[in-house]
Amino acid sequence: MEKDRLDIAPPVIVLGMHRSGTSCLTGSLQQAGLVLGDVHTANPFNKKGNREHPQLMALHERLLEANGGSWHCPPERVEWSEDLRKEREDFCAQFEGVRRWGFKDPRALLALDGWLQRFPGAKLVGTIRHPMSVAHSLHRRDPNLHSIEEYMGLWAAYNRQLLEAWRQYSFSIVDFDEPDDRYVASLGRVLRKLGLKEGLASRVRREGLLKGLASRVSQERSPFFDPALRTHRQEGVEGLPAHIAELYLELKQIAAHW
Repeated sequence: MEKDRLDIAPPVIVLGMHRSGTSCLTGSLQQAGLVLGDVHTANPFNKKGNREHPQLMALHERLLEANGGSWHCPPERVEWSEDLRKEREDFCAQFEGVRRWGFKDPRALLALDGWLQRFPGAKLVGTIRHPMSVAHSLHRRDPNLHSIEEYMGLWAAYNRQLLEAWRQYSFSIVDFDEPDDRYVASLGRVLRKLGLKEGLASRVRREGLLKGLASRVSQERSPFFDPALRTHRQEGVEGLPAHIAELYLELKQIAAHW
């Protein structure tokens, strides 16, 4: 064990391109008992919040900048300096003694090697969404940063990383473009696979009697996934560049057969 490394359980790491259902997936995991820390629970482009931890987002941005890139201009290689590894450990310290914790930040796809060096036993789960839907969503949010075509190229850069990670580690991937009933069923399979179907007794021990009962009832009556928040659903690959269509279809096939 490296000097000053804390004894922290391996996390669940949610992997996926920006605007690809990562927030919905992570919020569902959190509702089922995954500890995320003090994450964003609301913002102008996501009414339920992106479920990202600001300390982690800042760490990842510094990491990408140190390697000559950013979230919207991924570097060719990502190496963690000693200072950045220390920052990573400082972030993880809040989860010491927590049995089930995790995080979501699309930048984690670009930083994954460093996280798996720190936590070889981390559990991975991914999510995909149609490249055109992602590109339009990002363009509405940041119209001056990239064109639609450039955002689709960014989609490809992130999802090539997702596919490569899946080939190495073989984890569940959910498809945010699935019809509501099938998407909800896939979320349920993810929760079971990750051991996050938390029982009432465990929740009461963790949250206290009244809060535990209330959160369990709330989860059953109001699941995190809300179909009304899902916008710009696209189907098919007509009009997509051939390399992007091929990548998307391969990921959809993976998501359909786990």
